[in-house]
Amino acid sequence: MTSENDRHSVEALLRIATDQSVPDEAHWDAVVKLQCIGSGEVLRACQELARSSDPWSRRCAVAVAGQLGSPGRNFPAECKALIAPLLSFDEPVEVLSDAIAACGHLYGPDETSPVAIFVAHPDPDVRFAVAFALGGHQQTAAVDALIRLSADTDSNVRNWATFGLGTQIDDDDPAIADALLARVEDGDLDTRDEALIGLARRGDLRVLAPLQAALEADSVGELAVEAAGNLACAELIPSLEKLALRWDRDQELLRAALLECAGTPAPTLPRRWSRTTKLERTDL
Repeated sequence: MTSENDRHSVEALLRIATDQSVPDEAHWDAVVKLQCIGSGEVLRACQELARSSDPWSRRCAVAVAGQLGSPGRNFPAECKALIAPLLSFDEPVEVLSDAIAACGHLYGPDETSPVAIFVAHPDPDVRFAVAFALGGHQQTAAVDALIRLSADTDSNVRNWATFGLGTQIDDDDPAIADALLARVEDGDLDTRDEALIGLARRGDLRVLAPLQAALEADSVGELAVEAAGNLACAELIPSLEKLALRWDRDQELLRAALLECAGTPAPTLPRRWSRTTKLERTDL
């Protein structure tokens, strides 16, 4: 039962969250607090906001409902029902994107998410939300959507779809591996590195030559070094040793990769881009 103080708090937070004139930081602080309260009072407020004619109010409703009860999930069935009518091509792009992203928080990897139908939406923000929401889902429709999005014209969409295929899914499906291989020379370095680590995690030796090239490039990121450690292939040692002479980044990660490639398993191979860290985005 919601106390009088809690009710006043919810009302105050809702005023802040739905006021478009407040700074982003104050808006998201109110949204997170409402999520954490996670009460029936908050749910009912979200249900009302979701029926509003005002797009901003509907966006606030799905932002809160997507993670109601955070870090757990309260009233998941009710929250899914709240969001379902907003998964429509008739909704403004901003509302639709937020509703799709909320599905990413609400639907578990073993559930069939309703968002794959938007894979060809003309707006890249919507397609990005689809890539985000389908991460970790291994149903055929979800994997097919991620494969398609991994070749998207928008680099952010490709990056997240490739991350979803390479890191969030453990399946050794040849179609996934081929989609990752198609991205190992992507012009967007984040996308390229996600493809490298996805193939290295699967022990796919087709990644060896592009990974060597990535390690010897002018700019080398942590993901390429982590991929070398995952592949654990002696042929990568010369490239890693050359990199050690000029790399000013994570030396622990580099040493661990060298040990793995030399056949001496490192005590712990650091994982710099887990699902949790990559998904820490306040606007999703």
